[in-house]
Amino acid sequence: MDMGVKLSSKDVAKHLGIEPVTVRKYASMLEEQGYSFNKDSKGCRLYTEDDVKTLEYLCTMTKINGHS
Repeated sequence: MDMGVKLSSKDVAKHLGIEPVTVRKYASMLEEQGYSFNKDSKGCRLYTEDDVKTLEYLCTMTKINGHS
């Protein structure tokens, strides 16, 4: 993945093998803890490679701990 590329929730979900609603849920949880995402002019999140890695880590930890 190119660092300059910004992905939608749908693209990230496809990459991680989860539903877009789950990506948005995890992103909201991260934002509540102070994490910030790039957003387009409509306010939709645009995910970078680092964001995807963070979400991937969160997915892994969620599966290990048996949560959704």
